[in-house]
Amino acid sequence: MISRFKQISLFLHEYFEYMGYKEGDFPIGEIILQEVMSLHMNPYVNKYINTRVNND
Repeated sequence: MISRFKQISLFLHEYFEYMGYKEGDFPIGEIILQEVMSLHMNPYVNKYINTRVNND
């Protein structure tokens, strides 16, 4: 099973709301977050799943 989730910048997380940051305050970080893919690593990820994820 392959799951996808929407990542948010750490500074936009509700825990850090008290700091007052808003979307656009760190544009480079937001661009990088959109371009980077996070893969879950565990012993059950085999070659088939790895190939399927990388080709999606």
